[in-house]
Formats: sequence, C-alpha cells, structure tokens
Amino acid sequence: LWLNFLSALTAILGAIVLQVAKHGVQVTEPLPYVLGSLGAFIVGYWSIGFLLNLLTQNKYKIFGLYCFFVGTLVLILEML
Repeated sequence: LWLNFLSALTAILGAIVLQVAKHGVQVTEPLPYVLGSLGAFIVGYWSIGFLLNLLTQNKYKIFGLYCFFVGTLVLILEML
C-alpha cells in the first residue's frame, strides 16, 4: 500500500513539470510554497500511517466514523 502512495509522487512531479513548462515559474517568494508542501507531506504521511494502523488492528468502526465525518465535512464545504 505504501508503494502505491509513493508511486503517486511520480505522477505529481510529472504534473508539476508540465505546468512549469507550460506557464513558466513566476515565484518571487518560494519559502511559503516549500513550507506548505513540506507541511502537507508530513500531515499526509502521518494520516496515512494512522489510518493504516487502525485498519491493521481491525478497528473498522473508527475508520467508518472517520469516513462518515470527512465525507459529511466535504459535502458541507462544497455547499458553501
């Protein structure tokens, strides 16, 4: 499963390269982008590890509640 997550990095990096080739780079302050990307990577890595830990311990009710609340939150945010 981790291999699937890591293989997505090649697709993401490829999309970045295509966008930069198409639009060019016009970043005057790269620090917010670097910090935002690093923060997203750390939180995403931790979240996937946490959820995989729940699933390996057969705690499907907790995972189901998580899916329900995240799905509900996404629907509410899309309605706004």
